[in-house]
Amino acid sequence: MPGALWFDPLQNNMDWTKTLQQFRPSIIISGWLTPPIPAHTPDLRFVCHVAGSVRRHVPRALLERGVVVGNWGDTVAEVVAEGALSMILASLRRLQYFGDLMHRQQGWQWAPAGTKSLYDRKVGIHGFGTVVHRLLPLLKPFRCSVRIFTAGVPDSWYAEHGAERAGSLEQLFEWADVVVEAEALTATNRGIIGETLLRRMRPEGVFVNIARGALVDEPALAKAAKEGGLRVALDVFQEEPLPPDSPLRDLPEVVLTPHVAGPTEDRAHLCGEWAIENLKRNLRGEPIRSPVTVAIYDRST
Repeated sequence: MPGALWFDPLQNNMDWTKTLQQFRPSIIISGWLTPPIPAHTPDLRFVCHVAGSVRRHVPRALLERGVVVGNWGDTVAEVVAEGALSMILASLRRLQYFGDLMHRQQGWQWAPAGTKSLYDRKVGIHGFGTVVHRLLPLLKPFRCSVRIFTAGVPDSWYAEHGAERAGSLEQLFEWADVVVEAEALTATNRGIIGETLLRRMRPEGVFVNIARGALVDEPALAKAAKEGGLRVALDVFQEEPLPPDSPLRDLPEVVLTPHVAGPTEDRAHLCGEWAIENLKRNLRGEPIRSPVTVAIYDRST
């Protein structure tokens, strides 16, 4: 039996579950395309996930059993936060609209109609994970007032990061000029951002999603953008790749990126370096960096 086995789900015809049963790995190095790991993988002691969310690959039961699970930690959080900031600015400055005007329509518009600044804006954030921790310092130079709504976060986090706690999701959407969706996807909040919430946003408000597409009712979002003047920027979608006939593709105020908020190409090597270091630590019997605990697992996207 070899000491290592490469399993490529795109090229390998072997049955994944049977392969694990026969090979009985103690360590699995996983990525975006790795199939779900069965909860009953008896010899498994460490999953080194070279990506972000582990929820689609690692069942909670493995963590409860004591299997050590790691991902890319916070190596990508700062660039995802940077991506969120860029999407906010692109929406406020109408870069999608003006880009289309200049590139496809060969047009010109002297008046900066509808452009807005981020300075002194009210920014509401749904979620309070690592990406949000990195986004908040990026907003400080713009003198933004920030309110956050999420569940299960201690009050000390708000004081530490200079944000206020919103009383409810409804209050957050009513108050904010910009809403950033950064919450974990769970069985209870799928489709939670629907028409009722979106209608609470002010005209020409901005909605940015860098979390999970399934949190949002996409038809309602497209309707709010088309009929209500809502500005939208999305990096994630209910169905990926985004279908060619999605109504979101035809809206001039909607900024769309194909799930590329992070890692950026020039920073991707940090994920591999992080994984290698964690592998070394685990093989030496040392704690890995930023392990995915049950609490982190439950809050992750």
